[in-house]
Amino acid sequence: MSANPAMIYNFGRERAARMRRPADLKPRISLEDAQRRIAKCCEWLSANGIGVQGFVFSTLSNPVIFVSAQREVWGLFSGRVHSKGHYLEGALKYEAWQGFDEFNHVEIRWEEVSACA
Repeated sequence: MSANPAMIYNFGRERAARMRRPADLKPRISLEDAQRRIAKCCEWLSANGIGVQGFVFSTLSNPVIFVSAQREVWGLFSGRVHSKGHYLEGALKYEAWQGFDEFNHVEIRWEEVSACA
């Protein structure tokens, strides 16, 4: 199976952001609650035809689910998305987007190629 590199989320960028957190923060949610939120949100995304690539969670913030960049994602989060920034990799410019599942309190993120040389 070959993968289109434009469809694969860059998890290393997320890890670097998490490493900058202060070490003395108190937990906001339990691990069981985070797992329950992720499971319910994954069911909802799957029912709407959206492929889940992975997820991360901690007790310090809302869980984050990474999905494939596809038309259905824009339909679900129409008018409720914001850019998390962009980065260049070779001749490609990637734009990171985020939506929020208000029912399960889970952040949904994906990346798209927004320009190429």
